[in-house]
Amino acid sequence: MTRRFERDYDIRIYPVDEPNNVIRIRPPLRIVFTASKTTSVESANKLAVEIYNLNESNRLLLLRREGLGGTFAKRSFAISMSIGYDGRLEHLYTGRIHTVFSNKTGSDYVTRIESYSALALANADTYISATVTDTTKALEVIVDNTRDLKIGKIVAQVGTTRPMVMVGSAKAVLDDVITSGVHAFIENDQLVVIGENQVIGRHVPLITSETGLLRPPNVEGGITTFETMFNPAIRVGGAVRLHSDVSAYLNGVHKVTVVTYSGDYEGDSWTQSVRAILLQNYEVI
Repeated sequence: MTRRFERDYDIRIYPVDEPNNVIRIRPPLRIVFTASKTTSVESANKLAVEIYNLNESNRLLLLRREGLGGTFAKRSFAISMSIGYDGRLEHLYTGRIHTVFSNKTGSDYVTRIESYSALALANADTYISATVTDTTKALEVIVDNTRDLKIGKIVAQVGTTRPMVMVGSAKAVLDDVITSGVHAFIENDQLVVIGENQVIGRHVPLITSETGLLRPPNVEGGITTFETMFNPAIRVGGAVRLHSDVSAYLNGVHKVTVVTYSGDYEGDSWTQSVRAILLQNYEVI
């Protein structure tokens, strides 16, 4: 319930082929959402959001996904979401809308949107057959042949500099290209490749009970888990400095591997659950 009256968000929905025609959703409309992001391409990043009492014209537009001029034809829409406090927003998610439902609950019209980021890569439904000169070109081919995917931060050394033949799904080809000690993941529809001991961003937020840690962290199988109030400084692939008086053996710098967000603009939830790995040494990129 901390800072409930300062909560803020900005949701933008737009046709993929007309990104300037934006449906913008802002407070005080109630939203309820869950989102998950990970440093793995085994599963797609995803967002599920319920929007209460969206105006009828926008509701119908999303349900039909018709042309903005009224032409009835299914179109692809994307959704972008930023959340934070009192106008200080951080970008949380960008992805393509997969499904839209709407129903009436009591006096409220509730529009539910489900979205995935670079789903074609996670589902292994993109086929590639190409010969490339090196792994840099291989990554470019993977991105060029996967819907909704762009080149992002490519820092870690991957694979070989020799020519290679790529045959198979984009995900299988990516698995062949990426060497041990390297993470490839999707961040807002961008392919990111970094080393196991590399972290994104110079800011390393301190996570304590005073800064939003909700309960003592736990560890299982080398994975540290903890829950905090929503903190936009905690990001997948980034680092946090964890400090707990109860679980002092887990204190130190961790690399964030999974973040699951949960929020209700009018309810108690505005939190995130984090999975992270304790680092002995790390490099900021």
